[in-house]
Amino acid sequence: MEGTRSGGVPFDWADRSTWAPALAGTRTAYVSHYPDLAVPGAADDIAAFTEPAGSRRLMLLSGRGEEEAQQCERILAASAAEWTVVRCSWFNQNLNEGYMLGAPPGGRRPPAGG
Repeated sequence: MEGTRSGGVPFDWADRSTWAPALAGTRTAYVSHYPDLAVPGAADDIAAFTEPAGSRRLMLLSGRGEEEAQQCERILAASAAEWTVVRCSWFNQNLNEGYMLGAPPGGRRPPAGG
């Protein structure tokens, strides 16, 4: 079962009524807060999300040590859930979307799909 904003079971951080239905029948959830754990209100969302999540296993995608992200990590650690925190500083990008769409410095871009 999946929870997304655009398909499957709807899930939206801005609509807390979608959280429990998206968690129904699950034992594990990968938690990636939109747009980021460092935005105002993220800690409140993470605290509220751990309530319907209960004792499920939660994996939180965290930040690079921002105070707000660390606060969210502490909230998760204090919850009833089994938990894991994944801190990353960057993901590999295809350089074909969003602000990375333009030509990179030096004018060369890897082939599509590469």
